[in-house]
Amino acid sequence: MTDPLSSIRRDAPSMAIAVVGVLVVVVVGFGVIVGSIRVLLPAVYPVFPDTDPTTLAAVVGFGPALVYGVVVAVAIRRRVVRRG
Repeated sequence: MTDPLSSIRRDAPSMAIAVVGVLVVVVVGFGVIVGSIRVLLPAVYPVFPDTDPTTLAAVVGFGPALVYGVVVAVAIRRRVVRRG
């Protein structure tokens, strides 16, 4: 049976890099949501004046964030496939 502490010591650096990477992806994704709401909502709201602003902000914010998420997922998948 393997010593759990030795496996933690062995895997800790790569796990720390993974945790930092996930946090960076989340922070950038949140920035994409907030940035797209701040930039796109004033341009889109006059086109749809009868729409609820909260719903419009959700669509405007999460549309680009969805694209960002797909790009990140494809990049991660390509890297994992390349590494084996």
